[in-house]
Amino acid sequence: VDCMNSRMTRVDFYVPAPGGIFHRFAGGQAVPVYERAFERPNPAFPLNLAANTTTTCFIRVENSGVTRLALRLWDAQAFQEKLTREPMMYVLAMGIILAVAVSHLVIYLALRERGYLYLTIFEAFFLLYYLSLTGYGAVLLWPNATFLSARMSSVLAFLTLAADSRTKLLDVAG
Repeated sequence: VDCMNSRMTRVDFYVPAPGGIFHRFAGGQAVPVYERAFERPNPAFPLNLAANTTTTCFIRVENSGVTRLALRLWDAQAFQEKLTREPMMYVLAMGIILAVAVSHLVIYLALRERGYLYLTIFEAFFLLYYLSLTGYGAVLLWPNATFLSARMSSVLAFLTLAADSRTKLLDVAG
């Protein structure tokens, strides 16, 4: 079961087990990456069902912002394929942003024009914001810092806007 929202604070998934008890799997930003069932941004939980059976599972969602709960039930093989393909699209986007930032840094070092330095700072903040927003910041950079996971996208959004406004001021003054 895949919860298609990496910005959820906490998602607990309860699966019935023999003896009338439930196994609980935890996910979301409030759970360190290494304690999740799958080390990925979106909460995902294992569910093993026999063919032609009915099972009632429960989900408990705790979130302080907008809550959008979209669930997808995957076949195990299809989910494993998704786990190998999904990060590649994000890595490609992050690589492009990083390449542009590095090129602006090289231009700044060659020409010593502050505008290129401010562009580099803006792009670095934007890359961190993108990592935070997609949930890959928590997976790659701060896997056990749940406090950061819940707050970094807002902080980085403001820092990115501030860096962008600094670049705009240089264009006007330029």
